[in-house]
Amino acid sequence: MPSKGEINRSGAVLRRLWLGDAEDVDGDTLVSALDALREFRKGHQNPMKKTAVGVRQFVGYEAQTIIVAQRLKRVPQIIHKLGRMPDTMLARMEDIGGCRAVLADRTEIDGVLLRINKNWDVKRERDYIAEPKSSGYRGVHVVIERDAHRIEIQLRTRGQQDWANTVERWAGRYRIGLKDEQGPDEVLEWFRLAGEGIAHDELGEPLRSGFATDMREARRRVVRWLSERDGSTE
Repeated sequence: MPSKGEINRSGAVLRRLWLGDAEDVDGDTLVSALDALREFRKGHQNPMKKTAVGVRQFVGYEAQTIIVAQRLKRVPQIIHKLGRMPDTMLARMEDIGGCRAVLADRTEIDGVLLRINKNWDVKRERDYIAEPKSSGYRGVHVVIERDAHRIEIQLRTRGQQDWANTVERWAGRYRIGLKDEQGPDEVLEWFRLAGEGIAHDELGEPLRSGFATDMREARRRVVRWLSERDGSTE
């Protein structure tokens, strides 16, 4: 396993590559940087698997249905993140290895969250349900340290997972950075409102005055954007 210094130096080289500022970097240095990244990424595999096993156990105590997935961030995604987040050191990146649990409601999320905090070394916790991202994204993210590697755990409701899946499909189909809160204003606003609507529906709360009007207008603008882009009317 490369040292922390080697990992960070490799990350700096790969960031320059992504930014188009690596003309003076020789081929051997680039190959070494990629090798160090791949080795560092590989080191997350077993800690991630152990974390996923534990999350499944925690979910089993709190929910009737166990939906837990795990994934290693792909190399191009890691380099892309280094490029768009210039202050992030590769050795401190917290989501190279991750797992996700989909639960019925906030009560189940809180139950799993309590077990995570009680049993594991939690380094960071972000509650995007209480304070959603400007994109409309909701969920709870917890970063733990397992075998000297940081692993991110995402806890979402079914509605939040459906929203995130749709964002990912759109981002891939139309090649826009929706996951990074980038893209046409029409599309960003539509997803923001969709996230708000899903949240109220899951909580059984009435929608704010004017929401339906805002949603209809957002949909009209998205349909127009699609039509102008590729002739679609979906």
